[in-house]
Amino acid sequence: MCGWPARMMVHIGGVETKELMSDILNLLRPGDILTHAYSGAPNMSGAFTNIVQEGRLLPAALAAKQRGVLFDVGHGGGSFDFTVAEIAIPAGCTPDTISSDIHVFSGNSPGIPFLPNVMSKFLAMGSSLDQVVAMATSVPARIINRTPKIGTLQRGAPGDVAIMDLVEGPVSFVDTRNNKRDGNLLLKPVQTVVNGVPFGRPYQAPFSVR
Repeated sequence: MCGWPARMMVHIGGVETKELMSDILNLLRPGDILTHAYSGAPNMSGAFTNIVQEGRLLPAALAAKQRGVLFDVGHGGGSFDFTVAEIAIPAGCTPDTISSDIHVFSGNSPGIPFLPNVMSKFLAMGSSLDQVVAMATSVPARIINRTPKIGTLQRGAPGDVAIMDLVEGPVSFVDTRNNKRDGNLLLKPVQTVVNGVPFGRPYQAPFSVR
């Protein structure tokens, strides 16, 4: 009904019935987006009705991925479950994007307030650093037809940069259902640059430079 080039971006997380999850997936067209794709949230009856059910990836989820539906992690502070991702990804439902999706629940999640923490979880699950960075920058830009102007550092692009340290050493991760996993790499946020100007404390004086 929404027509093309409009895209549907569909949130999931504990849908009403197990069958409904497959019905939703079957509606999605190439280029549509399934967000919170690795949610493990139960529905209001306590049933687990997302893309992994009874320990197996739904055939409709794999079929959606194969026909070009985009799988978005979201921020991961309110919607990411290791036990779902660890089944779905090896079975073929790899993530396309990790989006900011910042809202009160993701922002206030204990131990998960920063997008780099969520990106680091995918390093722990075997994604390369290049893949993880691309999922949060150039891939989303390409999906919304904004490359090369955003999502890159090329000359002429906006000077928007997230600066991070890649910290090596033991680190423990927790998902939104309190599943814990260990890793050896952590992306630690250091500074943000917006339109070429450092953002945050210490604030720049005069402010007019922004």
